[in-house]
Amino acid sequence: MRLWWVWVATCALPLGLHAATTCPESGIAPPSEVTLAAAADGANDVAILVKNSDCDEVTIEATESEDPGSYRINASYVDIEVVESYPEVASLWLWNNKIKTFKAVGTSVTEVDITSNQLTSLDGLEFPSSVLLLTLDLNALTSTSASNFPDGLQRLYLRKNSITSLAKFRFSSELQNLYLNGNQQLTTLKGAVFPDSLQLIECSDCRITEIVGVTFPSKLKTMTLGGTTVTNFVVRESDVDVLKTAQLSLTVSLDEDDCSSVSGTVTTISSSVSACVLDDTSFSSLYPISNDSGSSGTSSSNSTTTSSSSTNGDSTTSSNNTNQAGSFGSVHLARHLDTGATVAIKVVTRRLVHEMHQEKNIMREQSVHLGLVHPFIARLYATFQDNDALYFVLEFCPGGEIYSLVYTHDDGHLEENEDCDDSDEEENRRSSRQVEEPETSDSVTTESESDEEQRQQRGASIAMGRNSLTLENFLFKQKLRSSHGGLHERYAAFYAACLVTALEFLHRRGVLYRDLKLENLVLDADGYPRLIDFGLSKPDATQTTERNSTMCGSAEYMAPEILQHKPYDQRVDLWSFGILLYEMLFGTTPFYHANHREQGRRIISEPVQFPEDYEQGHPAVCSLIKKLLEKDPVLRLASFSEVKKTTFFRTYFPSKQGWQQLEARQAEPPFIPRLDGPFDTSFFVRVQEEEKDFGSDADSDFGY
Repeated sequence: MRLWWVWVATCALPLGLHAATTCPESGIAPPSEVTLAAAADGANDVAILVKNSDCDEVTIEATESEDPGSYRINASYVDIEVVESYPEVASLWLWNNKIKTFKAVGTSVTEVDITSNQLTSLDGLEFPSSVLLLTLDLNALTSTSASNFPDGLQRLYLRKNSITSLAKFRFSSELQNLYLNGNQQLTTLKGAVFPDSLQLIECSDCRITEIVGVTFPSKLKTMTLGGTTVTNFVVRESDVDVLKTAQLSLTVSLDEDDCSSVSGTVTTISSSVSACVLDDTSFSSLYPISNDSGSSGTSSSNSTTTSSSSTNGDSTTSSNNTNQAGSFGSVHLARHLDTGATVAIKVVTRRLVHEMHQEKNIMREQSVHLGLVHPFIARLYATFQDNDALYFVLEFCPGGEIYSLVYTHDDGHLEENEDCDDSDEEENRRSSRQVEEPETSDSVTTESESDEEQRQQRGASIAMGRNSLTLENFLFKQKLRSSHGGLHERYAAFYAACLVTALEFLHRRGVLYRDLKLENLVLDADGYPRLIDFGLSKPDATQTTERNSTMCGSAEYMAPEILQHKPYDQRVDLWSFGILLYEMLFGTTPFYHANHREQGRRIISEPVQFPEDYEQGHPAVCSLIKKLLEKDPVLRLASFSEVKKTTFFRTYFPSKQGWQQLEARQAEPPFIPRLDGPFDTSFFVRVQEEEKDFGSDADSDFGY
């Protein structure tokens, strides 16, 4: 399983704001209250003037002040096109619109966030010189000429775009941190010119295979490239010392033959990195700096290497591989020295937690998950921390994600021990499941990151991979598949029933899960599914008398009331369960579209459709899915105890005793993984093998 942390934060703060005008073009009415966190002290009359593509000018006013010094708009689907002016405030967030023109008036703003605005270029955007942090995540920027970055810009976020080359980018001379995570079309750094001030380059989940013609900054401290092993790395001689002192998280293994084409000398940079080194004159002659964009291509490898900090001690010892963890960390397979038990240690980088303001999400995940004991929920045994990272000690589930049962190759043959990789199309779709934005208050967490669309971004789940299937496991999995694209109904019913009992357990304890998807269900060694990743869960939140207004979840699984910024309760989990059941049966979600705006429209307005003739042969499950996917939550099934009583589940569990036997794990799972010992990672995306100690000198709690 891929280790994707879903940090979701497309937020809705109930501030009693003036309503925005409905825009006919989008087909979706804007929320009755557009979120705008107020700004300066006593600024009851301040406003942001915007032009709506179909609604002329709209003035959004704040009626009370919260989070002084910050304006934030989260007007999803309102089709804001032009931001003409704004007051002098510290930060301005404009998420989920389609801004085309941005003209700065205020001179005190230091942070601008234009996440998820369908930008394909920066033409028409003029940023104030005071901006220090600029976020352009989840747009569609490619090899845009980017000469209009603010001169004083220090941190630039370009995550989850469609960048293919950095050759045309001209960065601020004061830029310190550059984040390119999730640009999976970026396969080369050829021609990139980085400012000398740059200290951090991060491109986790990119597909970099070539680093040539790059001017490395003298102050470089950290460079993290994930997604593939670099096969072509050519540097100039004067950059060798800089690279040797920097922390490099990438893998490059070259020999003399690899360097012969450029007449370079193979030089060891670190234990995992070697490079072809040229003298400066030859380098400049071979790679002159130009404005041409670098070449693009498709990547062919899935291997990555990720380093993470650890503490010394004798409590547990990590003895196997780590798995790619996205932006926040990695997962290590580990053995407890006292008991010999195999566990998974999720390592979350403290620096990134602070930078992304995720302290509350981390603390919520810890507090909610630690107390949960259920046969179909993965255990969180303990947490601890050191100066560099936070550590979650989790139950190891070696069977991989349920996702890998639904989405596996149907074509070709596998030799024993041969990897079975997902197709590029499947990978792209999987990597866009989610929507991500930072959390700003207790009542605000929304996921708005759709990677291709926002289909998987996040925080970190325990990574149960789907590569490296042995022939025996692979062929057995194929027997579970139906001609309709997913699992046979009886197998989907088993996994769905296990999930029903887990979610019923959570709701009875007042926990709203809010992040249902196939990637968050993993198989344990006995083949039973376990629910993981509680970073978006909310305690004391399932009662209709305490409605929630946070927009939160994975894009394809979001209920209509969440997209429409309406209050919601536990029925959003039942909606997501309906989406998941449909996906298990058909290998796709019912409202999926590559454009998240169109996907949102379908979720809100279109009825669920089944493959031709399927409903006639499977009326019970289709009836259940329709009841779960009622647009109006009042008409939707309201609890998982009601779900148990439906005709579909009564077919497979006709009595209470059947459910009791399931929870007692006395029912035989459809697929039991064949494992080669307690450290078998054949269902994981393998990243790196190493030995680490996670030990007793670390603090036993997070202490935020």
